[in-house]
Amino acid sequence: LASTSIKMVSSPRLVVGAVSWKNLAKILLYIIALYAADCISDSESTRTSNEVVIGGLGIQGEDTLFSQWNDTFSVYLSEVVGPKFGMTFKLVYLDFSTTYEAVEKRQVHMVFTNPSVYACLEREFGASPIVSLRNRRKVGAVFHELDHFYGTIFVRSNSSITKIAEIENKTVEAVSLIGLGACQLQW
Repeated sequence: LASTSIKMVSSPRLVVGAVSWKNLAKILLYIIALYAADCISDSESTRTSNEVVIGGLGIQGEDTLFSQWNDTFSVYLSEVVGPKFGMTFKLVYLDFSTTYEAVEKRQVHMVFTNPSVYACLEREFGASPIVSLRNRRKVGAVFHELDHFYGTIFVRSNSSITKIAEIENKTVEAVSLIGLGACQLQW
């Protein structure tokens, strides 16, 4: 990814040129740090720590969340960005049931989550986005941006259901009502 580049749009406020994904990621992380600094200054006046807590939705479990994102949200931000702003960063695991409580109780300053949970956080708590992740997958030698998100509905092999409209007035089971790919996309 580091060798891939994107073109920036010409604007009086933007530098025209190519920016590597690695440098773009650094720029976005600095934006996160600036936002975090604002979060800390808005926190309760008795706060003695400059630790920024980032809650990460670990859909595939705590171990997967930390193996994929701890180097970015805790290590990189604390070691590279933190000294410039006098703060440290800590990634904490959240699941579907703890995310809303952590935000409501102000136990996290920022949340790294999926679009479905974000929409609920925006509605319930006035959350606002600062960056958005765009996923890419390598197929052969080519990277593809994932711009669609799907869910799947399974029926028994002996079922007469062949179209989505045919599940009307039927009992449907889902892994989780609040899961984007586990229920909401099919709904």
